[in-house]
Amino acid sequence: MTLLSNKKILVFLILTFSLSSIFYYLKNSGDTSHDYTLALMWCPGIAAILTQLVFTQSIRNLGWSIPSSKYLSIGYFVPLDLCDVRLRFRMVDWNWHL
Repeated sequence: MTLLSNKKILVFLILTFSLSSIFYYLKNSGDTSHDYTLALMWCPGIAAILTQLVFTQSIRNLGWSIPSSKYLSIGYFVPLDLCDVRLRFRMVDWNWHL
């Protein structure tokens, strides 16, 4: 790995740690009225975008594009089908803990 790659990884890890430590502090400070799990899950993604902006000043290289309609429909209907199957099994009383 090159020196630039090592710097990018180090910056990403520092940003991820810094962002997530804010929410870990809030979570462990005794405030039970909020759930910070969603914010914690966003921390690596935000750190990746910030790292890309720091080193290349653009997020065009992240590979974001609109996929073909085939993959969009698969990504939309497969989770719905799985939920439907799960609910149908739940309607049958087999004493399973789903």
